[in-house]
Amino acid sequence: MVVVDPGVGSHRAALAVHSDGRFLVGPDNGVLSPALFALDAQVVMLPVSPQAAPTFHGRDVFAPAAARLATGTALHELGDPWHAPERRRTPEAQRQADGTIAGEIITVDRFGNGITNLFVRGAGVVHVAGEQLPVQRTYAEVPSGAPLALVGSNGLLEVAVRDGRAAERFALARGVPVQFVPFPRS
Repeated sequence: MVVVDPGVGSHRAALAVHSDGRFLVGPDNGVLSPALFALDAQVVMLPVSPQAAPTFHGRDVFAPAAARLATGTALHELGDPWHAPERRRTPEAQRQADGTIAGEIITVDRFGNGITNLFVRGAGVVHVAGEQLPVQRTYAEVPSGAPLALVGSNGLLEVAVRDGRAAERFALARGVPVQFVPFPRS
């Protein structure tokens, strides 16, 4: 289960963001950070009606704001400028002298895949939890139940198990170290 708004119903702000040509709405808890780091980011605080369910801001606050933005309402019409949104940075991977890239698991998705902070190109292996995993292009390149690493749809390297849950097999959680070791270029 992924929880993106554990502060729903509290005094945390509700935000609408225009960044990089896109609109986003969500809680001011760091989940909007990637959009907030863009130089052109504009942020407003959405009003929360007293009639809004304290446990359902997705329906009562964010969905109506998203609908208004989708139908052409200007961002500034939705709320007052918000100058102190919560920004959280993903830890940066570090390239070692030998070419190895050291990173970590930044989240585990609902399928049990460990999403890393590694953007990699080329062939190599991933070291995680004392094991060495081949970097593959697709899940189909390994047998059912076999571990692998692959680049996910977001461009980040993922630790996975075909037809299984890497999070359970490797005890993956945020902060677990991973290393990508590229194969030498020929």
